Amino acid sequence: MSSSEHNLARQEGSNQLSLSSGETTEFIEEENVPPLPINGLLYPVDLEDRRVVDAFKLVVRKVITAAEGVPARIETASVEEAITKHLYPRILISFETDQLSTDQLTQLEDVARRAYGDDVKTTRTKQGKTAATHLYPKPEARGKEKPTLDTTIGWYFGTESGIPNRTYKGLFVYRKIGKKDIASGVKAREDGDWFTQETLYDNSGTPYHGGSYLVEIREGGMFTGSNGKVIDGPYQTDLAETIVYTSLVLAGKELPPSKPGLTYDIYHEMNQVGLGVATELPGLENQIKLVERALIIPLASPDLTLALKGNSKSVGLVGQVGTGKTQIIKHFLRRRLGVMMVPVNAGDFEHELTRKPESRTILPRIRAVADKVGRSVVLVIEDLEHLANADNPNSKLLLNELAGLYNSGYRVLWTTNQPEVFNPQLTEPERLGGKVIFCGLPNSEARKMILEQHLVKESRRRKLPVFDPAVISDSVSSSEGARDLILRAVAASTHGFTPRFLKDIVIESINHFMYRIASEEGHVDGLQEYHLVNQSFLPGDWIHALQEIMNVYDVRARLQEDERLQKLINPGIEGRKGNMGFTPDKTLGLPMATIAQYGLIMQSENTDMTSEDPGVKPF
Repeated sequence: MSSSEHNLARQEGSNQLSLSSGETTEFIEEENVPPLPINGLLYPVDLEDRRVVDAFKLVVRKVITAAEGVPARIETASVEEAITKHLYPRILISFETDQLSTDQLTQLEDVARRAYGDDVKTTRTKQGKTAATHLYPKPEARGKEKPTLDTTIGWYFGTESGIPNRTYKGLFVYRKIGKKDIASGVKAREDGDWFTQETLYDNSGTPYHGGSYLVEIREGGMFTGSNGKVIDGPYQTDLAETIVYTSLVLAGKELPPSKPGLTYDIYHEMNQVGLGVATELPGLENQIKLVERALIIPLASPDLTLALKGNSKSVGLVGQVGTGKTQIIKHFLRRRLGVMMVPVNAGDFEHELTRKPESRTILPRIRAVADKVGRSVVLVIEDLEHLANADNPNSKLLLNELAGLYNSGYRVLWTTNQPEVFNPQLTEPERLGGKVIFCGLPNSEARKMILEQHLVKESRRRKLPVFDPAVISDSVSSSEGARDLILRAVAASTHGFTPRFLKDIVIESINHFMYRIASEEGHVDGLQEYHLVNQSFLPGDWIHALQEIMNVYDVRARLQEDERLQKLINPGIEGRKGNMGFTPDKTLGLPMATIAQYGLIMQSENTDMTSEDPGVKPF
């Protein structure tokens, strides 16, 4: 490959192909893309969920573009069986190319074997003769016009028997011949040399320039059948890999080795969907370092770990709702760590445990992928309390399964806000224990950084300042200074707030700001960015926001819960030993924010109810 093909280049010293090392993708840049409801490594494409279908298309097109392959057309359709008239949902991936060489045809057969096994049909019979060609089976998608193609003949690469019809799943390689007399002539020939020849001859011997080639992959997915959700297709990562392989072959690229293949790269891109814009995680820096130290580095660098006789640990993130546990997980999902981070729904995992070992799908699938790509696996299970609690009859079964997973080299990154309900045996080092990390409420500095992430400095396109120092305080002289004063004041007034509610304060203040503009303009529709000219946030916008959120936010309860969980996870704090379910034996004296009529009276978390934060002055 040339040096220009850096987006999908061989790593030095290995046979692995990987995408460029850049961590930002088009999905991260999309602020409003929702997260995927299913894991692409563990489930097929859900053909009834538009989000899943669209995300699958985006991932495939992104990887193909990075690989400089031939673009693919991806569609969904309901394919009707000719006799029973039963409708089968399908995902159709098609390529068109003007030329196809004998080597490329051979490579496409290899792609089919990788996807469907060694017993796949090819251009040759088991006796080594040229297999009979077929007419292209039109899919006849329901609700759409039937495709109009010239006479098209070729081969079906799949495992289904008989002459392929529109319901078949597999790889189809066909050539548009055009003239019927040529079609009848080439079908009768005993060799397949005609398929890749640029010039064909009709029955009279007249030369004819052959038509283009149609290469198509037809597959099933997840859909709602008579028995509920039906799975009728390959895993998303496997299907995507087959599509990318086909794209590379048609582009004349070298076909990557089947092991490790492209699964890791494709799966990494799938994990980016819905993560949102990458940001700093104020107040969680130490927690991230602890996860890296105990879990990520030992797994990502197995040779060094073995040389030092080290070992990785499963890690638990414990903290009340909204303290950033999920954000830490997203932080690691964004990065190319060389580790397979596999989010697993707690309910799906429980269902897996209740099945007989031979009927399980999730764990065998993960083991197969880990063996193929040669990477360590971290299962990511959020809200583990739904599975690992004393009232769940499957908790004892979980003990045995987690021990087996640990001994097999798998680790778990889990979260909970109810650690007191766990069976204590689950927190043993060779199960979920090893490292339990507390995610507490942010301090004032972290709160200010969190607020900053959710608040623009100026209007995006027009670059208009949205903080006027003249209307905010006489102690500042710039828009940046006024913004900083506002955020320091709010941060100092929100001791005990979680990041989630800090964001809500920002949103509420923005809504109030927009309401003032709408009132001045006399209408609520059609407001544009230019309406921000000569406008500014006012202290009243933030006072209103604080009042609104504090009406529904129980600061005292949050601080009490924070202390309870901290002592539960770190029982040596203040020299006191605690047990699971430890409850404070005293009422906390908690500083609260006081809102004045014309400004914020800030309270520091290190002061009592009546003192002001010495570092910040009221407006």
